[in-house]
Order: sequence, then C-alpha cells, then structure tokens
Amino acid sequence: MPLNRSTLIRISTIDRCLQNRYRRWTINDLIDACTDALAEYEGRSNPVSRRTFQNDLALMRSDRLGYNAPIVVRDNKYYEYDDPDYSITHLPLNDEGLDALNSALDILR
Repeated sequence: MPLNRSTLIRISTIDRCLQNRYRRWTINDLIDACTDALAEYEGRSNPVSRRTFQNDLALMRSDRLGYNAPIVVRDNKYYEYDDPDYSITHLPLNDEGLDALNSALDILR
C-alpha cells in the first residue's frame, strides 16, 4: 500500500476521531469521516472503501510507521484506542519515523 497524501489524511482523521472518547465510532462512522476529510482537503467525492479503511487500520497498528496504535474494537462494533492518552501525534520520532515524515513532506510538496 503506497504511503501518499490521501493515506496520511485518512490516518490523521482516524487518529483525530479515536482521540474523541465522548463518541463511539463504528466502522461506518470512521469511513464517513475519512471520506469527508478527503472531500475537504482534496475535493474528492468518492467514498473510502472498507478495504482501504481496514488497510489504514492495519498500517496504524503496525510498526511500519512507528505508530503501533493500540486500536481495539469494543462490543464487536466500536473502535477506540485502548490507551485513552494515545495519539499518533504524541509519539517521539525515531529514525524510521523521521524518514516517513520526510517522505510525507516530499509528497506534499
């Protein structure tokens, strides 16, 4: 899965949603939020597919970008961070993270 601006927008949107502990997020809620964010930032009107969303979650949960996000599903329906203080924006940068950030900046330029 290529890491591009759309991927970064979706991951950032998922992170922002899951930080909001006052709302319970279903897969459809998160997909809608990602679709809305892409429409706002890129002018796209195509909905985000379930498979794309699931790939984004897998990427966030992995150590590929250094996130290792503790995303869990409660009651087989609601997505949230297992650690209420977790956010991808609160992570210290390691060499891999710095390389990923530089790659993202190159894409955005």
